[in-house]
Amino acid sequence: SEAELRFLDVWRPPPYLWVDPDMEAREKFTVSLVARYNRNPLIAWRRAMDKDGSMRVSYEEFVIQCKTLVKKGIVEAAPACGIAPLYVAFDQDRSGWFTLSDWDTESFERLSTFVAWCKKEYESVL
Repeated sequence: SEAELRFLDVWRPPPYLWVDPDMEAREKFTVSLVARYNRNPLIAWRRAMDKDGSMRVSYEEFVIQCKTLVKKGIVEAAPACGIAPLYVAFDQDRSGWFTLSDWDTESFERLSTFVAWCKKEYESVL
């Protein structure tokens, strides 16, 4: 009905829904951030991206982290294309968040293998 569609008049869709991914900005950002964390993408993920340990990063979290990283000297966190195209390079399905698997597939696979081994050997990760 018309009343049900009125929300479209005030809805402000997030910018990542309308931009194309910038894969070059992603590469520069990732290389710079991983270099800062001793060339370890898993440590870069945990200390710079997934600060709350949820194993996923929302658009809002990403924007906050990029602003923080710029203040720390990571200029690649503020690419000329803007943060939204950089974000979409990670969140390619535009779900509103991305995971370690999207960040670095190799780290994700190694961590998954380790977790599976822990569960098999000790029935738990803890």
